[in-house]
Amino acid sequence: MPRTTSRFLAIVMSVSLCTIPVWGASGENPKLNRVAERQLPKIKMNIPQPNAINFNCNNAQHLLLSSFLAGLDPDKASTVLVSGTCTDNLHINGINRLTLLGAPGATINDASGGNDFVVTATNTLTFDFEGFTINGGGAGFGCLSHSTCLLAGNIIQNSLGTGVIVNRSNAILQGDTIQNNAGRGVSALNAANVTLAGETVQNSGAAGVAAFYGTNLNVQFSMITSNGGAGGIRVAEHSTLRLIDSTIQGNPNGVTLESASAGTFENFGAGSSITGNANVGVVVADLSFGDFSSGPNTITGNLSGTDVVCVGQLPVTLSAQTLIGGGTTNCAN
Repeated sequence: MPRTTSRFLAIVMSVSLCTIPVWGASGENPKLNRVAERQLPKIKMNIPQPNAINFNCNNAQHLLLSSFLAGLDPDKASTVLVSGTCTDNLHINGINRLTLLGAPGATINDASGGNDFVVTATNTLTFDFEGFTINGGGAGFGCLSHSTCLLAGNIIQNSLGTGVIVNRSNAILQGDTIQNNAGRGVSALNAANVTLAGETVQNSGAAGVAAFYGTNLNVQFSMITSNGGAGGIRVAEHSTLRLIDSTIQGNPNGVTLESASAGTFENFGAGSSITGNANVGVVVADLSFGDFSSGPNTITGNLSGTDVVCVGQLPVTLSAQTLIGGGTTNCAN
């Protein structure tokens, strides 16, 4: 083996050995993670954008926004300030570093008769979509196929299916209202990474937020209320949930962890309130893990009479007996 190669391997091995955690020891300051969670991307819609291109959907030429965007250089960063009411379906494919900012009242209505997404980003690096109202569609917004999306300050409502779908992609949603969709409010699928920060997800026909198939879901400082189906948040098929200081209320179940999934329930100052759900506050089902040790949280007053329920084969919890604000549980720990 060449000397340079052996020296490189020795350095890598020494660094690796130094970073192996010692079980039972406190290896890091947990507050560092809390700071990281608050360092979200800056919202642009309230910041002047001197280089923005203006587009009015009510233009005299009847040019569609989708046609205008198709003429942009896909490899050049572009910011478009959109005003008026568009009746259109936008499919952003491979246009990188695109920012669409809605002027006050900017609206995109479905033009497909409920057969298509209203807006999608596919194979797109950094799509920033802020300040719009999306109405209708077969689904509202899709972040698809290895895209990275930032949504902020939008209202996404009245689709015939799901409000927002994130599939094999990364998305941060900040300060949106996702409501009155016939299916789920938000679906995150197939190894997606999704953060909801300051979101309101309400009045969905199915679950408010769902994460499936190896997805990482972070819900912080959000309100998930009055949804249907499986309830407020459903996490399944080897997915993970990190719930921070959020309100989960008025759903069939508050949170469901199932099929080898895991959830942590963390208190960053206020804790989460999971109350007033029609059945159970938190369900920990087959081979899943619910960690309440970073509480306390308030998981009480759910209408079945039991607030945290362990069901099925080998569910595991930590601190469900002690850090749920006085709620009831059948879980062993």
